[in-house]
Amino acid sequence: MNPAGMDGTYEFAFQNETNELWMVYSYIFHPNGDLEITLTARENPQGEDLGYVLSNKGFYYLDGEEFSQSLQEYFIWYSEDPEELFGPKDGLGMLEDAEESIERGTLVSQNGGQEIIITFPCKATYEACIGDRVFSKVD
Repeated sequence: MNPAGMDGTYEFAFQNETNELWMVYSYIFHPNGDLEITLTARENPQGEDLGYVLSNKGFYYLDGEEFSQSLQEYFIWYSEDPEELFGPKDGLGMLEDAEESIERGTLVSQNGGQEIIITFPCKATYEACIGDRVFSKVD
């Protein structure tokens, strides 16, 4: 494993047109290679998290710009109320029968490491055909 100095949280936000909330993907890199990916809801891109939609855990590998992520644990928000789209992190339920997901793509650092661009090919199941995502470092 070669974490290559990745350490910190990088975020990508987009607005949900249905409910006007901001949905924020966070990649949380640890120098030992551990990775957590969360999806949270906010009233604005830089605001406080209102709640969690999901949290996935695993590890990453970075060799130059070649990036891979292996996710083994999946936690998801579930509510019988269709209006309740997110909840507290400790209210996420673990998907017991989920299989490991390994995806390979590229990770390019720019602006002195303050931004990263993550790209997965269209065949990847997790980031299917959405193109480049630019994540900004928040810590």
